[in-house]
Amino acid sequence: MKKFTLSILILLLASALLFAAGAKETQVTGALISYTDDLDRTISIPESASSIAPSGNVSQMALYALAPETLAGWSSKLSTEAKALFLSEVSDKPVFGTFYGKKANLNKEALMASGAEFVLDVGDIKPSKEAMTEDLDKLSSEIGMPVIFLSGDLDGYPILFEKLGTLLGKETKAKLLSDFANEALLYGRKMNQDPTKTTRVYYSVSDDGLEAVESGSVHNEVLEYVGIENVVPKSFSSANGLVSLESLYKWNPEAILLTSEAAYETVMSDKAWSVLDAVKNKRVYLLSANPYPLIDRPTSIQRLLGIYLIDALLYGNVDLAVEKTIEYYELFYHYSLDNDEAMSILGLK
Repeated sequence: MKKFTLSILILLLASALLFAAGAKETQVTGALISYTDDLDRTISIPESASSIAPSGNVSQMALYALAPETLAGWSSKLSTEAKALFLSEVSDKPVFGTFYGKKANLNKEALMASGAEFVLDVGDIKPSKEAMTEDLDKLSSEIGMPVIFLSGDLDGYPILFEKLGTLLGKETKAKLLSDFANEALLYGRKMNQDPTKTTRVYYSVSDDGLEAVESGSVHNEVLEYVGIENVVPKSFSSANGLVSLESLYKWNPEAILLTSEAAYETVMSDKAWSVLDAVKNKRVYLLSANPYPLIDRPTSIQRLLGIYLIDALLYGNVDLAVEKTIEYYELFYHYSLDNDEAMSILGLK
């Protein structure tokens, strides 16, 4: 028995040394594969993983798009709208909570009891590669399962899907998702370079319309990507991003984007707002949020569709937005829409 145990230890040590110097690719070792993630951590995971836990919204939505059957649970509770759209066999899975951010609320016990074989963490490297490596290694030790990190910012979604497809053995579906992302991002870059598409916008996420999204914020990323100028400067520093109507009079945006129906009703009916050019010219828009807002919150992959929504709202390219919405819902949500439903979801009907 001792000789057998020693042989196993030697074999494991040799395998670890072999993979430590390897490139970022998957290699099979019996029932396990060794994968080097985007923090350059080489980790052993099951060869055919059937149960994966997401760390947050980006990994949750990427996993659902590519391989919904692998979801061990959700990082955040699904909205009523999401439950109506998402596949019934996974929509009632348990909620573990999120790893990071102001609303971090990970329930380690629920995660450990879920049967997940590893955790997928997707996002930006913050504050540093070394700090994230330390955090994820510590978490892995605490929950007794591997944690794999993949980079996943807006511009990197095509590569994210390619990597995830390789990791899960779903390269064909991953290519469809990657192609959609590439096409959307290319369209966004063309919008950015189009001299006829330069609109000054005010964007608010509160019920009174006075909590602003600032330039330079991650929540402004899609607008910035397509060349939209946010009138609220990056240097703006008010508690909770609150602005005054006096500031709005000074900035006088050409268009206003809102996420709240209450804010939309206020802006369109209150005389205090009526002096703004955006209100005078009827360029006040209530953004779609079924099942998620398309510009941000969460700052996840649904923002790819947000590029086409902005183009439709500000520049009238409705037909393309409808076409891409139908395609997106089929690919990413596994849900079929007709044209009228897509128009309604986009708030264009």
